[in-house]
Amino acid sequence: MKCYASLAFVVVALLSVAPASAQIPSGPVTTPPTIDGAVGATEWAGAGTLALPHGTAYFLNDQTYLYVLLDVTADTTLDPLVPGVYNDDNFGIAFDANGNGSGDIDIDVNYGAFDNPPAFPRISYFADPAFCGWTGGGATSSLGAEGFGMSPAAPATNHVIWEFALLLSEISPPSTGRIGTAVWLLSVNPSFNDLTPAADLCDWANYADLQLNGFDTAVPVAGAVGLAILVALVAIVGVFVARSRLG
Repeated sequence: MKCYASLAFVVVALLSVAPASAQIPSGPVTTPPTIDGAVGATEWAGAGTLALPHGTAYFLNDQTYLYVLLDVTADTTLDPLVPGVYNDDNFGIAFDANGNGSGDIDIDVNYGAFDNPPAFPRISYFADPAFCGWTGGGATSSLGAEGFGMSPAAPATNHVIWEFALLLSEISPPSTGRIGTAVWLLSVNPSFNDLTPAADLCDWANYADLQLNGFDTAVPVAGAVGLAILVALVAIVGVFVARSRLG
């Protein structure tokens, strides 16, 4: 009996292992948020969140767009994009598009802003594993807007706000809807330069896990391993029971 109890304990522990990266369930969309750089009182209600050092990222999706709000509550000075001046507020939203925890050329994508001419969002694709290189920013049909105002998270202080409607057809998530994401924020005044949660854009294993709403879900890797071990242990226990009866 002690042997069986120990086996059961091991199985429960294995099934309870959580991945190291942050888990974000993207919220469902009732009414799509307006991409205008202004945060309405309820338009991001139910969104999944990723805590950032100087704000919060919010995620919603339908079958066409992934909606992202970067609510930079600590950036209380607007330094907008200026042509030829590379000293302004900026952002990056990178995706491990197939959610496999590694870099894939021409598959993984990064949305960012470019100063000359000032335009955003622009889309880049992972291109060089040796130097963590990405293609230059190309045109995209996704939408973005920068704003400066208040939000439910900071209702008394004007701050930088970025809103996006990113086309899922550009990100090309797998049927499970499970992708990785990392967010970069740059502020001139006050000065900060954050990438969350990864150490760099090619730190794929530490991207946050974003589960898109309305997609088929798969058994997480840790759960799948635990399930396989559970099946094996059940078989072993069955052998022990059979032998004890024969004995």
